Amino acid sequence: MQLFETIPPPSNILYDLLKHICNNTIINDNIEYYVFDMSSYKKAIYYQVLDGFLLTCKSYYKSSKKYYCNRKLSYNSITTIFRQICNSHSIIYKTKTQYYHSDYTIIYLIPVCSCLNQ
Repeated sequence: MQLFETIPPPSNILYDLLKHICNNTIINDNIEYYVFDMSSYKKAIYYQVLDGFLLTCKSYYKSSKKYYCNRKLSYNSITTIFRQICNSHSIIYKTKTQYYHSDYTIIYLIPVCSCLNQ
């Protein structure tokens, strides 16, 4: 399935966003990761940085796939766009499931050093 017109959004768009909104990074297997979780999402909403990110990404999507950037913003919808950008640049991210009182959230670990390769 082809999501993007000719080229995917540059990975530095994603990394610039993560650098500003991720509260912490962790080191696992000698690789440093940005931790994108619900608190990072809420921080992005508070500082209103997701609108500019989505507007930039929207120009790279095919017209039939622009609904990814137009639909109601939620944690799941923004992580879908993150996954699409990572997959298009072969950035290997990790996920962790965090349970709290029979509710769960998926935490995304996106490597910091991959931006140097793009």
